[in-house]
Amino acid sequence: MAMKPRPLSFRTPWYHGWNILFAAMLFQALTWGLVATFTLFVASWMAAFHATRAEIMLAILLELTAVGLLAPIVGWLVDRTPSGLVVAVGGLAFSCGMLLIAVSTQLWEVLVAYAVFLSIGKSAAGPLTASMLAVRWFSRRRGLALGISATGTAVGSIMLVPLAATLIAHIGWRGAHLVFALICIATLLPLAIFVIRSSPASAGVDPEPEAEAPLKATKANTPASAARSWTTVQILCAPVLLIIVFAVLPFNIVTNAVGANFG
Repeated sequence: MAMKPRPLSFRTPWYHGWNILFAAMLFQALTWGLVATFTLFVASWMAAFHATRAEIMLAILLELTAVGLLAPIVGWLVDRTPSGLVVAVGGLAFSCGMLLIAVSTQLWEVLVAYAVFLSIGKSAAGPLTASMLAVRWFSRRRGLALGISATGTAVGSIMLVPLAATLIAHIGWRGAHLVFALICIATLLPLAIFVIRSSPASAGVDPEPEAEAPLKATKANTPASAARSWTTVQILCAPVLLIIVFAVLPFNIVTNAVGANFG
């Protein structure tokens, strides 16, 4: 689907792709990093809602399940709609989720925030969109770009977990989520509107410097089998995909389970 160019409202002396990578790091840091603070709120929610730990843990279970189910949908949207719009929708949803938690009076409201709003935010403004942006904006240094982009989730956890603990100590869990909502809306929407573009062509700027010659050489040396068109069924049945899934899935299950229960 061809995207109508939307020229940038500002220019920088350096390649705009680096601005895209910074934006990708930032929106991942906020969405994935803030969900990583979940464990710090468990005790407060148990007391506020008179709930058991198992009932509270249902929130993170629903959120993780929804993110997995939404991933193919978000991938489809990123292929067909402007990436800035996808991030903007994710940012709005995530901010609404944080605001809903801040004003929640019953546990089911927290569950809805995690299962619906935060999962949409994490999916739309998360690693999938960030990786797609890195691939579209970089060719010669694509590996470096993907590596830089992938640091966003770790940076967010490192920075936002201590911030959440500080906010809880001073203004309580409701105040902390209100601050998070304001941070998200004040950061993600401007990034989506002014910085993020789907590709150099859609932004009306030149592609990555020195990218054309290596790209042409790579295409010339690419075997015909590597350029084949893949159907969804072929992708799902590809052995390499199954190897990746079964290698990564157990690790993610363990780390998410332990991380959610640290509190």
